[in-house]
Amino acid sequence: MSDNLERIDFEINYEALFQQVRNLVHNTCAECRSIGYYGEMVRCAQPGCHLNVHLSCVGLSAAPENGSWFCDKCQGCL
Repeated sequence: MSDNLERIDFEINYEALFQQVRNLVHNTCAECRSIGYYGEMVRCAQPGCHLNVHLSCVGLSAAPENGSWFCDKCQGCL
């Protein structure tokens, strides 16, 4: 074993890491599990529900004109 081990100091920017994870979660389709960059996405309008899906994964050709789309689970609670 070598006595020439060098200590490496580094800092973790937790805020930047949190933002990257948050962006990944918000850009992941709940239906196909792929990243949102492969098509336009819509988010459930129910407060507290963070479900994101590609429009094509839920059979939509365009985002709703009023901007409000509800996932199946939240639609059943309305």
